[in-house]
Amino acid sequence: MANIKLLFKEATSQTSLTDVYQVDDSNRLVKIDLIIGDIGQSSISTIKIDDQVLLSEHLGTVVDFSVGKNKAIVNRFLNITTIVTDVNQDHNRTGIDFSIKGGVSPYHYVLSKQVINQGDSVAYKIEIFFYQ
Repeated sequence: MANIKLLFKEATSQTSLTDVYQVDDSNRLVKIDLIIGDIGQSSISTIKIDDQVLLSEHLGTVVDFSVGKNKAIVNRFLNITTIVTDVNQDHNRTGIDFSIKGGVSPYHYVLSKQVINQGDSVAYKIEIFFYQ
C-alpha cells in the first residue's frame, strides 16, 4: 500500500477545511463521519488527534468513528488527510461529506473538487480545533 504522505504530494490538486468545534467538560464521545462522495471514487484516510494516529491509511468511508471524550480532546487538533481518486468513467467529481457530533452542537461540511483527467486524485486536508 502506498504511503499517504507520498500520495498527498502526488495528488493533482488539493483542498482544505480549517475550523473550530466546541466541546464541553463531559465524558460524552465525539464522533465523526467522513463520507466519500460521488459514486466511483476510491479513498484512503489517516485520522489523528494532534500527532496521535487514531486511524491509519483507512480505505473508504468512515462512519461513527470516535475521536475521544469531550473533556479529553479540548484544546487539541483533529487532523484528517484523505486522498480521493476519481475512478468513475462518467464524471470527474470528487467529494467528502464531513460531520461531527457529540460536542455542544452538530457540525457538517461538504468539500468537493473536480479533477481534469480520469484517475486523478485530490488531497483533502481537514483540521478542526476543539475548544471549550
